[in-house]
Amino acid sequence: MATPVDTVMVQNPKPGAGAATPRVDVLVSQGPRETAYLMPHLTGLNEIEAQHRLDIAQMRRKVNYVTAPQWPHGAVIDQSPMSGTRIPASSTIELTVAN
Repeated sequence: MATPVDTVMVQNPKPGAGAATPRVDVLVSQGPRETAYLMPHLTGLNEIEAQHRLDIAQMRRKVNYVTAPQWPHGAVIDQSPMSGTRIPASSTIELTVAN
C-alpha cells in the first residue's frame, strides 16, 4: 500500500524522547509515484508488434500514417518519445507508420 502525501515517515528524535535541542528532523512522504517506463526502441518494427508491446505495458498510443515508399508497408518509421527516454505510464506514445 502506498504512503499518503504529507505523512511523516521518520522523525528524529522520536516522539516523546527528550531532545538536547529544539530541532526535529522529519522525512515526509510525497505520496505514491506514478509507474514509469523506459521507452523501448520501436522504430523498424511492424505496426502490429509495436502496438502489442505498448498494449502489454497498457500505454496509450497515437498512430500517424505517412507515405514512405522506401520503408516496408506497416513499418514504424518514427516514434515519440525517443527510445531510452524515461516516461510516465500515463504518456501517449506517438508512432509514425509507413502506409
